[in-house]
Amino acid sequence: MNRSQIEIMGETTVNANTHQTNLMLIVIMLLFVFSQELTLAQEIDTVSVVEFQVRTTTPGGNYSPKNIGAIWVEDAAGVFVKSLTIWAQTRRQYLSTWNTNTGGNDVDAVTGATSLNHVTHYAAWDFTDVYGNPVETGDYTLQLEMTDEHSQGPQYSFTFPVGSATDTIFLSDQTYFHDMYLYYTELSVPHDNQCYELTVSNNWQADLAAILADLGVVLADGDTLEFVTNGGNYGCIYCIG
Repeated sequence: MNRSQIEIMGETTVNANTHQTNLMLIVIMLLFVFSQELTLAQEIDTVSVVEFQVRTTTPGGNYSPKNIGAIWVEDAAGVFVKSLTIWAQTRRQYLSTWNTNTGGNDVDAVTGATSLNHVTHYAAWDFTDVYGNPVETGDYTLQLEMTDEHSQGPQYSFTFPVGSATDTIFLSDQTYFHDMYLYYTELSVPHDNQCYELTVSNNWQADLAAILADLGVVLADGDTLEFVTNGGNYGCIYCIG
């Protein structure tokens, strides 16, 4: 997950990773639509999270380069904690391990359609379980699964600590999973801890207007919006203030 700040001023400043430039330019355009006084409807909290990225490559399935996949968290005993990212809809049944281990639970996960190509995927976890309860400190496992055919595909998992580490973890490339790293950071979020998802579409002006209306916020010169992108066409507005 990539973090970018957009400051609404005479000169707009954007700090974004290269692969998100186009999406952020769209967001910049959207923000200039709103230039009135600021109204905050929610108290802002700071939340610790881990963010993760992975790039997939094809195992040579019948439907490649189209593929489906999932990223989720389990505890040290292998008990399901929370799904984070799922790129699959009608063919979810072929994510065999994800279905078995999670019961198909996608509560609070960032979900999307089948990926048309093997690309980089992002996930973030705020150290809560599927019920929204904070997890205990200790070791947890991040699970990955991907397939480009109607059968079980490649999987990978690794263990990482919660409550005792803040360093970025760089992982070795695997046969079908590459450019992986996990890092600990903090995000500013509305007090109700909601994630407002924006799908970039032909109706993007109305999409953002609806999200800001839900937040009870109108942007003005000098206001700052923090936009957290999850790759592809999806993102979450975590903080306005």
